[in-house]
Amino acid sequence: MILRDHLLCELKASQSAVFLLKRDALATKNDAYSNQAKDKLQQMLDDLDQKRLNKNAEDLQQMESKEREDDMDALFGQKKKW
Repeated sequence: MILRDHLLCELKASQSAVFLLKRDALATKNDAYSNQAKDKLQQMLDDLDQKRLNKNAEDLQQMESKEREDDMDALFGQKKKW
């Protein structure tokens, strides 16, 4: 649960950063240098988004695996004697 909340906070922060970078890139001049910089920035943003998606998918997979192991331990693990 805590990891999921942490991932959501990271997602919101990265979305805010991406929004600000895109806004700044769109506000620049429309010359060859600026267009090249915009293209490079867009490529970097796309790469960052892909890495974030891969990391989030990996983290979710690890969480699911851990929960699955915990569930299996609860179902088939040793019973506690009270």
